[in-house]
Amino acid sequence: MQNNSVFFRVDGNDKIGFGHIVRCISLAQLLKKKYSICFVCIEIPERFVLDLKNESFNISIIKSEKDINHMIKLNDIVVVDHYELGSSYQKELKSIGCKVVCIDDLNDKKFYADLIINQSPVIKKKEYSAEPYTNYALGFDYMLLRREFFHNNSFSQKFYNKKNVFICFGGADTKLLYYFAELCYKTQYFDNIFLIGNSFSNKSKVIFNKENKTNIKWMKNLNAIEIINYLNQSLFAIVPSSNLTLEALATKTYVLSVLNAENQINLFNSIKNFNSVKTINTLDSGNVMDQDIIFQIINYFKNLKNARFPEFNQDKLIEKFQTLQ
Repeated sequence: MQNNSVFFRVDGNDKIGFGHIVRCISLAQLLKKKYSICFVCIEIPERFVLDLKNESFNISIIKSEKDINHMIKLNDIVVVDHYELGSSYQKELKSIGCKVVCIDDLNDKKFYADLIINQSPVIKKKEYSAEPYTNYALGFDYMLLRREFFHNNSFSQKFYNKKNVFICFGGADTKLLYYFAELCYKTQYFDNIFLIGNSFSNKSKVIFNKENKTNIKWMKNLNAIEIINYLNQSLFAIVPSSNLTLEALATKTYVLSVLNAENQINLFNSIKNFNSVKTINTLDSGNVMDQDIIFQIINYFKNLKNARFPEFNQDKLIEKFQTLQ
């Protein structure tokens, strides 16, 4: 018999991206055996609605934040993964009598949550302004990865001599996607350049296709297994310093991790000590790349021995939620 419900208050669109939804799905997959799961959204793309239905999760589309107050009851758990919902929102949920869990990247507010989850190992408990009752799940031990990225036999069968590159910058039709695709194309090294997104502008595709770049493969709306398949075929992945970096590392794929948003800074700083990762900070306008640097990265990964990857374990997250009962 399931315990109380867990409500996920999360949104996603082309502007804010889809990473919040993906990592909430990851957590929901861990909890579904013990809890009734409901996603509460103002905005969510149809493809994720289908994913939630396939997981047998409930979905509630709301018009205002007040709507969630009528759904929750005493001792239910509300997981908040939303930059625009701050301290007062947490206090209001607490006043109803539910437990509050915040998935956080920024540490930019006072927290009234019962549990804070932050995947970055560089963040410490003492850095948070929170209540005495607040518990913490900090670092790689509390990684929010979809279940397909754990215990997959294909990860041990990788061939690092593959001459392919995987490039993905989330759901948006981002300039960085085409920037790195162009650099990789100019090297004339790769057999295939896998471009993964949720939407591609017709203008960008016309420009690329007009030049007959037949080794550029366009793919969108891939599920976790499909992403794993293309990562396993690639020498390395060019992805933002977000959960995409962690998913690639979980598959034992070498990564060029690109810092392109403020909320990625802590994770960006956390992965620099892994030799399986090269990094670039695009927030620094003076930091640019060219095809010579791409060649250096290719040679670095080709010659890398005894690569170090982070170890990910899901058990501790489940244990943290059990303490909320």
